Amino acid sequence: MCDILDGLRYMHNYPIPIPQGDLIPENILITLNGTAKICLFSFGRVLTNLPPSLALNVPTGLLLPFRWMSPELLVDNQQPTTESDMWTIECVCYWILTGLVPYSDHRKDLAGIETLCGQPPGTLANVYYGLGWITNGIWRIIGRCWNRDPLQRPSALELSNLLKQLEKSKIDWLPVEVEDLAGKVKAIGFEAPLTKCIAIWSEFHWESQRHETDIHLEMAVHQSTYDPNWYSRTILVAVKVVGDGPIDEKARALVTSIRHEITIMSQLDHTHIVKLLGIDSSYDQGPSMIFEFCPGNTLDKILSQSPLGFRDGIKLIDCVALALRYLHEHKNGTIVHGDIQPANIYVLPNGLAKLTNFTCAFQYVLGQPTIGRPLSATISAPVLPSLYVEPQCYDEKPQDHLRTPTMAGDIWSLGSIILSIFTGTFRYQRPDIYSAQIHQGVSPCDLHGLSVAGHRVSSLVRSMLAYEPSKRPSATLVLDRLPVIE
Repeated sequence: MCDILDGLRYMHNYPIPIPQGDLIPENILITLNGTAKICLFSFGRVLTNLPPSLALNVPTGLLLPFRWMSPELLVDNQQPTTESDMWTIECVCYWILTGLVPYSDHRKDLAGIETLCGQPPGTLANVYYGLGWITNGIWRIIGRCWNRDPLQRPSALELSNLLKQLEKSKIDWLPVEVEDLAGKVKAIGFEAPLTKCIAIWSEFHWESQRHETDIHLEMAVHQSTYDPNWYSRTILVAVKVVGDGPIDEKARALVTSIRHEITIMSQLDHTHIVKLLGIDSSYDQGPSMIFEFCPGNTLDKILSQSPLGFRDGIKLIDCVALALRYLHEHKNGTIVHGDIQPANIYVLPNGLAKLTNFTCAFQYVLGQPTIGRPLSATISAPVLPSLYVEPQCYDEKPQDHLRTPTMAGDIWSLGSIILSIFTGTFRYQRPDIYSAQIHQGVSPCDLHGLSVAGHRVSSLVRSMLAYEPSKRPSATLVLDRLPVIE
């Protein structure tokens, strides 16, 4: 891949950029010493021979098969560009890494329709999830190259630089943004953890078309210290590690889940999201995750002690909604948290909040529809029944794929948290009875009266807890409709 990208970078950086225009596997030759070389410059040759005034007006015809074509070439019958080359080169990279051609589940004459419908050329639904390129940043940048907006795709130089950085990495699955802090973090002792995180690991075996047995994963968060340098002061940190108990049967799922969370967290930098500082690869039960330490307490513990006032509650909800807007509109592709509940929200002494625990998070390829398609061979989900998950989580499990978390599901969870803060009964109901009620279409707002009924919060919460996901507002609309607290 580095060889192909070096050749493409040379062409794209020419004084007058030259798109290759026909970059499919058949046009990439491998020499006896293993070097890849780009050949067949059909479009490149034509475009360089055209007068500048005619370069955009003289049709040259489309030679690329539909599987490899970017959407703008299909819709507008445009000339190939350096940006359309980047779409195609990532189709080639996906083929090299997986052995699957773009839109491998569709006939070649129907592949163009999938492109125009907004479907990406590939997913991880039938790819072995333990491969390093899924978590080290390669899959992420492949997704960026499949952006429907050509100007938002990365350049050949950016992709080439990433691959060369990864070549130097000692840990092949680790994103280049994440530092290994082994030897700098104090080993955790035998003290009780600050909190525990439990999730359900699900796997779908693509070849046999069957669901594997679900696995309960348990992680624990401990307080520790981190010494950045010998001359720096010690910093308090939170260390997320595998929980107590035997892990032999869970080892593969635990390691993959940890790597998945690391690659999600490595992309996040927001005031209201707990920051990942690095990992500790020396931990004996898989890498531990090192996070900034948050003073204060989780929302569930605060609510168990005393209710929040209106101003404090709205202030907290605003923080979580800001974090959700950042995640749902992330530049690398929508990130869904998947497990928003009071236990996963830190409330700081100043009343601001930070979202934590991204074990159940999922990132979509840019432009990828967020429902109804097989997208991944594995997924982590919250333990059910729960007071904070949308009714659709209780639907019968799909037979041919895993259900992935959605933005609408995050909005439902946030609406449930508002109920938890501003009602006196929501947190004390039985999750099994409540889940049966909402699955039948009963609105939580009809079961629990808000103590702020005189405010516009009431209508906002009702819209957030709409049974139909498409009727729920986006995080941006939630922010617009929240009362302003001076």
